[in-house]
Amino acid sequence: MAGEFALLAALRDLLDGDGPGLPRGVDDDAAVIDHTGPVVAAVDTLVEGVHFDRRLSSLEDVGFKALAVNVSDLAAMGALPDVALISLQRPSDLTVDQARELYTGMRSAADRWGCRLVGGDTVTSPVLAVSVTVLGRLVDERVVLRRDGAAPGDLVVVVGSLGAAAAGLEALRHDEHRILADHPELATAHRRPEALTEAVPPMVVAGVSSAIDVSDGLGRDLGHLARLSGVGIRLDADRLPRSEGVLALAHRLDLDPLDLIVGGGEDQALAMTVPPGRLGRLDAGLDGVGLRARVVGEVVVGAGVDLDGREVGALGWEHH
Repeated sequence: MAGEFALLAALRDLLDGDGPGLPRGVDDDAAVIDHTGPVVAAVDTLVEGVHFDRRLSSLEDVGFKALAVNVSDLAAMGALPDVALISLQRPSDLTVDQARELYTGMRSAADRWGCRLVGGDTVTSPVLAVSVTVLGRLVDERVVLRRDGAAPGDLVVVVGSLGAAAAGLEALRHDEHRILADHPELATAHRRPEALTEAVPPMVVAGVSSAIDVSDGLGRDLGHLARLSGVGIRLDADRLPRSEGVLALAHRLDLDPLDLIVGGGEDQALAMTVPPGRLGRLDAGLDGVGLRARVVGEVVVGAGVDLDGREVGALGWEHH
């Protein structure tokens, strides 16, 4: 196993050095960043055996996903990514080439969303894990999208796919080669989720009342939003998006597709509440960037998340 300094030297070409807005890059223990206005920060950790399985995803996939989930968290707050710091916890058998594969995935994600990788830290560990901290900037310094602004009468809107990441994971676990061949988007959704940064400016301009990214499952994430806003949410099962791939996988494994769609998680879709009078502006803005808003329910007086009489506010991923 290479030492820390040797490993960092081997990774240097995948990180960002001095440049515009970055007076000092990766040569020191800390980077110097030019940043005006509020800073929005997000951090997430992916641990082997908990959040990813190297039999199902490449290390490049893991690196891409590690950055994507943080970019999605920023998007749900009305922010776009600027710089990222990486903490790599590496087992003794992780080679330099494998570390480069992991960082190559992060480099690809950083290029995808215009984010700079400015260094971080490495440490030996009994298990492979990567922690990424992303700092971003608000699209409008006056507007922070929060989880506590939903009000009765608002519409519940989803942007992005639901259930594809969970279906992809199940298809990979069960070696469903035909399903994966017919619907390659399922494996992609699990391995390399898309953070929907293009939706952020339209959401801010339209004035959505609250927002959250769908990482733990639509039911659980809307449950957070409902609790913090002091409201109830009523979902309409017929309005929830059902992709052909999700339906095919559910049929093949005899699963309820709604369990994947509402409880699957990791899609990095954006769920939000919108006053009815602002929906048209949101639709127009999203259409301009090739995205679509789907109205899937409404905010009501009460508590919890109801799906056609079924409480689903706890349906999804539980962090331990």
